[in-house]
Amino acid sequence: MSGVPSITLSEGCRQLLLTLLLLLAALSINAGVVLVVIAALLRPRLDEHVPVLPKGVLLRELHLLVGGGAASLATGCLSLIWNTSARARGKSRRRAAQPLGWMCLLLQLGAAGLLLALALLVEVRLRAFQTVFHAGFSRTLWRYADTAALKGYVDRTQARYQCCGALGFSDWFVVDWYPVTLFVARYLEVVRQRQRFAKLGQRRSNPLRASFAMQQYGSEQHAQLVTAAIEEEMSSQQLQADLLAAKQLGFSEVPFSCCDPESPQWCRQMFVTEPAPHYRPPANLTVFTVGCSDRVPALFGWYLWLAGRAALAVAALQLVMALVSRYWQTSASSALAAGRHLSPAPGWLIPTCSGLDILSM
Repeated sequence: MSGVPSITLSEGCRQLLLTLLLLLAALSINAGVVLVVIAALLRPRLDEHVPVLPKGVLLRELHLLVGGGAASLATGCLSLIWNTSARARGKSRRRAAQPLGWMCLLLQLGAAGLLLALALLVEVRLRAFQTVFHAGFSRTLWRYADTAALKGYVDRTQARYQCCGALGFSDWFVVDWYPVTLFVARYLEVVRQRQRFAKLGQRRSNPLRASFAMQQYGSEQHAQLVTAAIEEEMSSQQLQADLLAAKQLGFSEVPFSCCDPESPQWCRQMFVTEPAPHYRPPANLTVFTVGCSDRVPALFGWYLWLAGRAALAVAALQLVMALVSRYWQTSASSALAAGRHLSPAPGWLIPTCSGLDILSM
């Protein structure tokens, strides 16, 4: 039996291939550990954002990452065991090493396929994660004061990632996160502004403007209109005229977690847009200006990019191991078939039948 591309290997070359495979196996074990560590680092950061992410987001990728790491560890360990028996110069031990070599080869190819699938899936997820996170986070702003758990999540996220709002601090101006009784008591003039704004929208058949009527404060219908406008802002990178007008109403307060600790003066988280002595917004704002829909996915994007490139690198390593294993295996089999197991013999990747390449049949 023969195959292509054929390379005649002496016993010395076969021993060199085994030495190379030994080094690659050690590298495969280390690479498997690296993949598992990346998954271990990514999981707690993913768990932080459970309140805003749909169930199961990135779990498939994490499972594949752990599976790929485990497969890389397994191929490395199995290759080390096979390497020990394959180095034996006795014919019986050399023949006994053949089935284990097949197992190594199949496991290497399977690990490479799994890791290539992971790299492709990560690339797709990388493009979609920002949209998914933005949709969840912008809706969570509306429920900021509903429970201590949600408030704590938003505050931790804004303080840790040094961001404010979904696309920016002004998102808080149009999100009805303030308890309505406190809002009416503290911002009486803003209540009047919203009512006038809503009446203008009703006259012009503008649903977004009309939804700013105080009787619609915090309603699901109003929330859907505003979040849809914010999502359009993210996709088009342009602020809707109606949403811009709403952000310029008198209410301009953000939570304390938006305060920038590096600001040279005390934090103005109330009346953020109103000038005061030594305070001329937006030149010297004391709150974070970058939106969390940019900051958080950027960090996850880095982890996903790292995971995808690591998966590609380990997949390439597995393919090289499979290539080396295949040439040693076919050359050793040819030598055994000829009855001279230590003599030079051809090795190949793809077998041929009756002198013809099976791929051309």
